[in-house]
Amino acid sequence: MEDASHTPVLLKESCDQLMTNLEGVYVDATVGGTGHSRRILSLLHEKGRLYGFDKDQAAVERGKILEKEDPRFCIRKGAFRELAENLQRVNVDKVDGILMDIGVSTYQIMESKRGFSFHSEAPLDMRMDNEAGLSAWDVVHRYSQEELEALLRNYSDIRSPKHVAKRIVEQRAMKTFESCKELADFIKFQTLAGKQEKKGIHPATQIFQAIRIEVNAEMEELKEGLTQAIALLKKGGRLAVISFHSIEDRLVKNFFRREAQGCVCDKRQPVCTCHHTKQVKILTRKPLLPSVEE
Repeated sequence: MEDASHTPVLLKESCDQLMTNLEGVYVDATVGGTGHSRRILSLLHEKGRLYGFDKDQAAVERGKILEKEDPRFCIRKGAFRELAENLQRVNVDKVDGILMDIGVSTYQIMESKRGFSFHSEAPLDMRMDNEAGLSAWDVVHRYSQEELEALLRNYSDIRSPKHVAKRIVEQRAMKTFESCKELADFIKFQTLAGKQEKKGIHPATQIFQAIRIEVNAEMEELKEGLTQAIALLKKGGRLAVISFHSIEDRLVKNFFRREAQGCVCDKRQPVCTCHHTKQVKILTRKPLLPSVEE
């Protein structure tokens, strides 16, 4: 039995609010380190079922250990955009709840060779799925200055996206960036980001975040995953989403707001032409926040 007093708040709240039918069918769309899956299984009755997915093979391998431990759990490799397809493969068309934990995991950051950490001497990679084609090296060295500026503007909150993109392009013309630390040090000491970003936070943090989001097509996958998740829920089913930065957060909030209303036409338009119908009810008007420990 799990000691609830030592369970991190966000882990407990996200899983507990997800569960409406303790004999139901649930999905952990990002198994990661299996923490959420284990929490859900601790609440599920014997007849319940949990399907876990992750596009990171290392996470799938961790999930296979849990699969051997608990017959109620089934793990498969798969991204958000493959949610409906992967559930069909296990003969599931509707579920009682879906949990989506967005972004990079601690395991991915800690595994230095994956290239997610700017302290690492590892090659620029950042692929969550090692079989994917595009890497961080490709983005940094093959994107035009305009493309780099656009992704920094869209996927980070830095104040100097144009300058950073320009400096990266100038530097790569003389010498390629071969490691994460090399790029991070260049950003820190050779760009305006090193002078402008918040004290106590490495200036490469948001730039690495933007590159990672681009490499893994995270925003596109999230949009598709959210849309599929709503369609997969039974009536009364729940969708819980955990996000870690403002870009993800805005996308999720706007998606829920849109799906929680009927007509989404311009208010000045006299007649509805969108035919949009209300799909969800938002249960937490204000997001649940993690504990200090988390």
